Amino acid sequence: MLAAYHLAFAQNACNFSVPGAGKTSIVYGAYSYLKNLSEYNTKKVDRLLIIGPLNAFAPWESEYEECFGRRAVSKRLSSKLNIDEKKQYFYDMNPAELTLLSYASVISLTDELAFFVQKHRVMLVLDEAHKIKNISGGIIAQSIMSFAQSCKARVVLTGTPAPNGHEDLYNLFKFIWPTKEIIKFHIGQLKDMSRTPHDQRVSTLINSISPFFIRIRKCDLEIPPAVNNPPVLVEMGGSQRKIYDYIENKYIYDIANTKDQHFQNELIRARLIRLMQASTNPALLRQPLFKFVEIEGIEFAEMKDDTEMLNEIFRYADMEIPAKYVAVKDILLDVINRGEKAIV
Repeated sequence: MLAAYHLAFAQNACNFSVPGAGKTSIVYGAYSYLKNLSEYNTKKVDRLLIIGPLNAFAPWESEYEECFGRRAVSKRLSSKLNIDEKKQYFYDMNPAELTLLSYASVISLTDELAFFVQKHRVMLVLDEAHKIKNISGGIIAQSIMSFAQSCKARVVLTGTPAPNGHEDLYNLFKFIWPTKEIIKFHIGQLKDMSRTPHDQRVSTLINSISPFFIRIRKCDLEIPPAVNNPPVLVEMGGSQRKIYDYIENKYIYDIANTKDQHFQNELIRARLIRLMQASTNPALLRQPLFKFVEIEGIEFAEMKDDTEMLNEIFRYADMEIPAKYVAVKDILLDVINRGEKAIV
């Protein structure tokens, strides 16, 4: 109740509560209040734009129904729609009340989003907002900042506001109040504060940002301590190992033979993604790299489609079951036989 009141009163605010604290319902509570204000009230909103990971789309829709007792009129702008369909949606006269968009999609829709938030009274919510923490010219952060100021309300949701240091906070508070100097330190000073234990400036920073965020802690929810189990290490099968080694060596060759430093960095990131796929299930390599990047919300300046190079290993699914999957199946059967539940 306090968190929903704080958001409705402030309109632009951060919620740094732990997972399971009800951040989605808190947003809906504040949204409902602001939506029911008079047409003449400058604080009134009438649309929700959620930018977040694809796996958050379903919870936003299901919790809407739980809160309001009816299904949401929603629109998912996912990879199932082509770019022209996504662009046209933002020019529709009567778009959905709830629009769901991935971080990776923002870059190609900046102009359309700017039109959308000027045309409607939009509450913009950044779910898992650590995606905009990049202070070194991140394309996603720049794109969102370019139209955020035109929104009627701006909301940041993340349970990990500053995992790397105080500098992670800079973009979050710049987003909710672009015209206010909430954080009165430069990026360099924030980084220095992160490196210096017991820096006296930290108390000044906390005092500056405290009116603009709220945090529900684990102890407030009476959540028991987490049980950490050691990872289960599984050797790859023979075919999977050949594929993994082939990809690693292929990318190393490309990286070593390019003189373009920027492109080299992109190749390294692409290699890491492909190796993650190969180590889990090589059948994932069937998917073009840009599609996987969109699903995971990974930011790339350039994208080299390497699917042609991987054509010869697409037969993997007919040859071998990934050893990791077999191990997971055995663990799950053991859990089920004990009458327990598991999240995969």
